Amino acid sequence: MGIQREHLIYTSIIILTIVYLLAIENVHSGSREFTLGGRDLRFSPYDITLVLVGTVGIVLSAISFAAYNRKNDKRLFIISLAFLFFTLKSVLNIVDNFFIGGYRYIGIAAQGFELLMILAFFLVLFKKQ
Repeated sequence: MGIQREHLIYTSIIILTIVYLLAIENVHSGSREFTLGGRDLRFSPYDITLVLVGTVGIVLSAISFAAYNRKNDKRLFIISLAFLFFTLKSVLNIVDNFFIGGYRYIGIAAQGFELLMILAFFLVLFKKQ
C-alpha cells in the first residue's frame, strides 16, 4: 500500500502543529521553563487530568487511524481527523500548563482545533455514504 492523500493530510497537520509550537510559540527556547506543577506551581488533579486526556487522545487517534487504514472509508478518516484535532488540542493545553511562559496564540490555536473537531464530527453525521 502506497502513501495515500489522507496519510499526507494527517502527517501535514502534525508537522504544522510542531512547526507552530517551535516557530511561533517558541516552546524550545530558554524562556520557557518546564514546571511539573503547572501554572499553579503545585501538582494537582488538574495536571493529572491534562496528561490523561492527552494520552487517551493519542490512543483514540491511533485506533481510529488504524481502523481507517483497514476499511479505507472516508468517514472513518474524518473521524480519525477529529480525534487528531482532539489530541492536538490536548497537547496545546499540556504545553500551556507545564511550559510556563507567555504564549501569544496558543488559546486561539486550541480553540481552532476544537472547532475543527466539532466540524469533523458534524460532517460525518450529515455526509451521505
